[in-house]
Amino acid sequence: MTAPASAWRAAAPPPELRLREDELQQLRRRMRRVADFVHDDQHDLDARQELAKMLGIPAPAARVSTARVKPHAL
Repeated sequence: MTAPASAWRAAAPPPELRLREDELQQLRRRMRRVADFVHDDQHDLDARQELAKMLGIPAPAARVSTARVKPHAL
């Protein structure tokens, strides 16, 4: 016979599980900081692309300037 569903829900997770979940959350925060760095235009594009490639995350694309240039007066 199995325990009632209420007893199953009340059981606390093992301490090892909580420890692993905390570690996973910390790794996710670190990866988010790295991804923010990789996609920050203030840093060297080649270095950011190489770092993204090494970590297996999407690499930043080169930004094309959208500034309009005034035509020269003839």
